Amino acid sequence: MATFARIADDETPSISVDARAIVADVDDNIYGGFTEHIGRCIYGGIYDPGNALADENGFRKDVIEALQELRIPVVRYPGGNFVATYHWLDGVGPKADRPKRPELAWDGMESNQFGTDEFLKWCEVVGTEPYFCLNFGTGTLDEGNMVAKSPTMSAPPTPRQVLAASDARQVKYWALGNEVWGPWQVEQMTKEDYAKKAYQWAKAIKLLDPSVKLILCGETGYSSWDFHVIKECIKLDLHGLGGSTTVGLIDMHSIHIYTASSDHAKNATAPRAAERAIEITAGLIDLARAENHVPPTIPRQKICFDEWNVWDPVRAPGEQGAEERYTLSDALAVGVWLNVFVRQAKHVGMANIAQSVNVISPLMTTSKGVVKQTTWWPLLLFSKYMRGRTVAVNVRSGEYQGDTEPAWIRGTMDTPWLDVSAVLDNGVVNLAVVNVHEQRDFVTELAGVEASGKVEVYAVTGPGVDAVNTEEKQEVGISESTWDGQGNPSPAKRHTAFETTRTPGDQSHMLSGACFSLPPSCSSTCADLVFFTPAVYASARDALRGGKYGTLGSPAAFKESAFYLWFKTINHHFIEIESTRTPVPQLVPQASGLVLELGPGMGNQLRRFDKAKVTRVVGVESNAHFAPDILLQVKEQGLEDVYELLTCSVDDSNALERHGIVAGSLDTVLSIQVLCSVPHPEATLKELYRLLKPGGKLIFWEHHRSSDWVTVVMQYLWNPIWSQFIGCHMTRDIPAAIATAGEWENLDSIDGDKRTWALMPRAWGVLIKPSAPA
Repeated sequence: MATFARIADDETPSISVDARAIVADVDDNIYGGFTEHIGRCIYGGIYDPGNALADENGFRKDVIEALQELRIPVVRYPGGNFVATYHWLDGVGPKADRPKRPELAWDGMESNQFGTDEFLKWCEVVGTEPYFCLNFGTGTLDEGNMVAKSPTMSAPPTPRQVLAASDARQVKYWALGNEVWGPWQVEQMTKEDYAKKAYQWAKAIKLLDPSVKLILCGETGYSSWDFHVIKECIKLDLHGLGGSTTVGLIDMHSIHIYTASSDHAKNATAPRAAERAIEITAGLIDLARAENHVPPTIPRQKICFDEWNVWDPVRAPGEQGAEERYTLSDALAVGVWLNVFVRQAKHVGMANIAQSVNVISPLMTTSKGVVKQTTWWPLLLFSKYMRGRTVAVNVRSGEYQGDTEPAWIRGTMDTPWLDVSAVLDNGVVNLAVVNVHEQRDFVTELAGVEASGKVEVYAVTGPGVDAVNTEEKQEVGISESTWDGQGNPSPAKRHTAFETTRTPGDQSHMLSGACFSLPPSCSSTCADLVFFTPAVYASARDALRGGKYGTLGSPAAFKESAFYLWFKTINHHFIEIESTRTPVPQLVPQASGLVLELGPGMGNQLRRFDKAKVTRVVGVESNAHFAPDILLQVKEQGLEDVYELLTCSVDDSNALERHGIVAGSLDTVLSIQVLCSVPHPEATLKELYRLLKPGGKLIFWEHHRSSDWVTVVMQYLWNPIWSQFIGCHMTRDIPAAIATAGEWENLDSIDGDKRTWALMPRAWGVLIKPSAPA
């Protein structure tokens, strides 16, 4: 989400990031691809068995390596317009037995030497997920059901065989046709006819497998087709899902938009039309859910933008292979496109650039290798850095005020010179800035993020907006530079598609785009009472010096800042005390297998892991101030290959699931002096218990409410002040919360502090979850 305020062109632009205002998770699927039987996309592109660069399957190895570099999560197939006459069984089984067919979409012949079998194999090699589009032209419902249930069977199956094919590879994503509204399609339909057919197909497929994701065929997102199809298909159907009120028939609605203009300003601002289309489509989905009384238990449908790119069909006709030669202007436009998807992460569940290779593609093949076109480079940087969760951004900038393409953008959408998005990813704020101005550089003020180390700046740039990349010359690429966080870095330059930076320092800096250390989030660890006053003073002092008056006005932000500074100040005492006076050095090495470390703080426990026992360690730290310190310890302890840091809380199940942390997956949960500060320790412990596998262990060392009434009185007197400023609660009965989280084999093994007068008595132990339900 981004807000925009127009300023005069002679004023200094500014970008303000609010890292605490999380808008939505960015679905990795927005970096999806698309592969169709058109031109040289398949034959001579991803599949070229006669080429020296092909592997034993006939797949181009250089293309695979390039796509793996982009970390493409999902690829759509087989079309596109091609799918309207494609029958998936033509592409399975021995190649010698496969029929040749007239190809009506692009006026050719299809040999079927690359088909369903090869595509699924290619996806395995690339490491991506297949997304099938069903034939709504000459295809049938029976055929659709067969491929949806069993896309790897080598002969036409009977319905009984379909249902019995438990070992068949499952494909998660299915599109209900492609551009069925278009007059160029075989079996073009009216919106009324399509809605009826799509709904019945969806019902049949979901009855076979309710876990698949079905995508409606939309148009541009702002047409009467979209309005009607969404209204008729997004609704509750108890008959179609066996009475379920938690699964919908439709999961996403697709829209297609291509942009292009020979005028640079029009070209670079054209993707704003896609942003408005997303907003309108999201509104249509909400309207349908409201009018059709769809219960909130059914997940809200998202948008699948499964064809997008810069494409001028006159310049690169589809019938001639649609081989575009992209300029730097086009790369800038792609940067804006990607910013749109990041900003609209709340609504977009998938986006697929058309296409993977040769056909309006960032990647072109020759007989000797691949050429990375200008549009490749913003895709590469976005796929590396713009993941995680999108956060709120405010941009004050001058604005392009000329004609737009399409014309309706003017008066409907803002078109700032600086197009911006920001994400929060593993404790780092990544900021993407596209300067669409052809003539001007912009020195830009940045607020809301702090620098905490050497800044690395990456920029996609070239000598002018007409610059291109060919086999003979590469005019556009990534330039790298650094900034020490002081003064002004290089400005947001013209002819620049994307910049990213990593920085230390105060709140307001001058820069063009950055990867910054995150300001405070929420506390998840606690310490002793010493140095409380100096930490609070330092927090207030730094807030005033940095002009961060909002921190002083926000108790939560102030508490987080104070806690981090205080903990960092006394951390060396913690290390010494834990090492010499506590059982922690004996507890932590017992962690094994897949480990979740709750609230790693400064990363003190990383030195204590037995590397021979742990296969993977996931640190879950909700106070992202600690992220740089944790990652430094990860490097110093040589744990880069096994340690992963998530800046979230345990109750953020979506974030954990994206990283493979699901029910019954953990071998070990490690909690060293953390439960005093999580918002709801009982709920947190129950969730951790759910994530532990049978036989898994909880290793803990925590302070708790005293059993001595005099000490309890002292704790209750201290607690209002202590918990308010630091977030650490002294009066929690942590042993009881652990005991009631679930059944334990050895609950009586909990040990504890024998000093009844201790203001923060500790309890510790290694508890085992029963191997079988108790």
